[in-house]
Amino acid sequence: MEALYAVAYTLEFAATRSAPSSDFVVAPLEGLWWADNPEAFASGAKGTWDWTMLISMPSWITEEMIEETIEEARQTGLAKKKLTVISHRSSPSAGNG
Repeated sequence: MEALYAVAYTLEFAATRSAPSSDFVVAPLEGLWWADNPEAFASGAKGTWDWTMLISMPSWITEEMIEETIEEARQTGLAKKKLTVISHRSSPSAGNG
């Protein structure tokens, strides 16, 4: 989660610096959980859950901006925190808001 926030706030800072009139607010953290067997939720077998954590970005933030910021984060202390994956994925509604 620390890496997600580092990337999100770095993007916000860069956007505000390059376009002071931009209306960029870091969105809240969202978590999506699923399991192959729905009973895993009822039984509390958290080890069998799959999950994704995400922070939504404004539609005008480009993939290139995100990739540059991720690389910057990897070159700082965040890379030493054993990051598993930081990735960018467009939602079906990206660009519509």
